[in-house]
Amino acid sequence: MKNKKSLMLPSAFFALFIMTAAAQEKKPWSFHAEIDVFLGLKAGAEYRVSDFFGVRGSLGACLISPLMTTYTLVGVWHLRERTSPLQLNFEAGLIQGIFNVLEPMIDIDPAINWASAYWVPGGAASIGYRTRGGHIFSLRAGGGVIFGYDINTWQGPTFQPNIAIEYDFKP
Repeated sequence: MKNKKSLMLPSAFFALFIMTAAAQEKKPWSFHAEIDVFLGLKAGAEYRVSDFFGVRGSLGACLISPLMTTYTLVGVWHLRERTSPLQLNFEAGLIQGIFNVLEPMIDIDPAINWASAYWVPGGAASIGYRTRGGHIFSLRAGGGVIFGYDINTWQGPTFQPNIAIEYDFKP
């Protein structure tokens, strides 16, 4: 039973990757992946509402504690043309979300026997380079206000930096 629960997050991550990769044929969709300063590895998709605005969502796991789920849901303002080699973006929304409900259920670490969740609404700017093949490599920096529920009490609010390396693919 414990092995089935520990496979849920990697399976969801893989399914999200396959669904977004399959959606590449549709014009407004692009694949997105990122790794942040807290070693949260996420994959997801962006839907372009217009040439200069999109909605991006991603889901993943923290490499430090793989049972912690991390996610992002932001609006993205693209300040440069889609085909420009220099990419400048501004992102605002839920720039970081973390929850841990699997660790208490699986009980790998007996010291952690409670669920936790954190949210970081805020903003960030990114600068990147687009290759001719549609690959975009970017560096994102910004921050927000973190608050959450952990150790059976509410935490925050405090300032939380947000730094990440991003990869996007749109053919």
